[in-house]
Amino acid sequence: MVYGSSILARPIPQQEVNGPSAYYLLFVNTNSDDSTPDCMSRNSEPLKIIGLSFIILAVFSLISPELQVKLGLKKPFDLFSDFRKLTTESKPVASKKNDSLPVTKPASIPHFVDFSSKETDQSLEQFFKKLQALKKGKRKKVRIGYFGDSMIEGDLITQNIRQILQSNYGGHGVGFVPITSVVAGFRQTIQHKFSPNWIDQNFQNAKKIPFHFLSGHQFKANESAWVEYGAVKQKRLNTLPNPTLLCAKNERAILLQMNAEELSLNPNKAFNAFRLSENDKLNKIKLNFPQGASGIYGICFESDSGLVLDNFSFRGSSGLELNCMKSDAMAELFNARPYDLLILHYGPNLLFKPLNTDFSYYKKQLKKTLTHLKKNSPGCAILLISSADKSYRSKEGKWITAPGVEPLTASQTELAE
Repeated sequence: MVYGSSILARPIPQQEVNGPSAYYLLFVNTNSDDSTPDCMSRNSEPLKIIGLSFIILAVFSLISPELQVKLGLKKPFDLFSDFRKLTTESKPVASKKNDSLPVTKPASIPHFVDFSSKETDQSLEQFFKKLQALKKGKRKKVRIGYFGDSMIEGDLITQNIRQILQSNYGGHGVGFVPITSVVAGFRQTIQHKFSPNWIDQNFQNAKKIPFHFLSGHQFKANESAWVEYGAVKQKRLNTLPNPTLLCAKNERAILLQMNAEELSLNPNKAFNAFRLSENDKLNKIKLNFPQGASGIYGICFESDSGLVLDNFSFRGSSGLELNCMKSDAMAELFNARPYDLLILHYGPNLLFKPLNTDFSYYKKQLKKTLTHLKKNSPGCAILLISSADKSYRSKEGKWITAPGVEPLTASQTELAE
């Protein structure tokens, strides 16, 4: 949808030119007579060009999308699309004949299906019982790991789920936060800053690393690297309770400073969790690594009781990489931080070719991942969320649902079953 555009003429800084200030866009009227100052002629030229451009775009917008394609335009456009949309929405009832996205009857697409056996400890029934026990004070903590692609980056979706669940079942804290993140400035549930001398080793660029944490990232700190976290002014997120450093096995001790306090950690297990402070009222921490470190996963902030929801987003992922984690490390991970529910929310990255409807390769690979997770996460239920919708522009210039969405959702249903 086109909302409009602007053309700006920006002054070039004085030191870049000799003489008076110039512009990146310079229009010269070579036909002006001596009675008209050059500056007045030049000032009128941009308005003429903008006006002429508007007229040309308006004329093309009156042509049908089909004819635009025939004229050679790869992507048909409509300058007045917003106005047409408002006119269409003002009608009391949409025309079913002209609807490019026919609505399927809700009864034919169940929103929630439980394929698990109620007798097993990995069933969703058992997870719901854990929630009820938590609410009644018969259980201390319930932990959820939510996996997804860029759709949940910056704690999107998960921040709302966490807020609702913690309001009902108790607990506070944002959960897991990586060392660095490309969306740190965008995230609203924690303040996050870090030095530029961190190296991000992940599923995509360091496949030979023997173990990746659930997040898919582990970080290497060069000398004097630092990371800083700050609480936000939101209910249940206004402190950084019990900061805990998660890291892989290291041959040497990790020396760090937390808020000027010097600490020495000895990560001798495949997975290590070091609580850096027992204080649940902290609102800011800064970690300095004066001698560097490797195999650092991130920091967790969670209360001693209540519900914990960790966001594990990985841009461009489809969930297949999760079978890279070694069984011994996963055993130590679930021993130190037992999860009660793993949620996998993937799909749109598989629809990069909108006309593709064959996902047999994906089913085969994801089945290995699910088997691996189920085997190495005792007592933990697994929930699959089907792909979000994804549109593409047809040859006629209309935005419609990609043909691959329904076959992909069907494949995910079969995998869950």
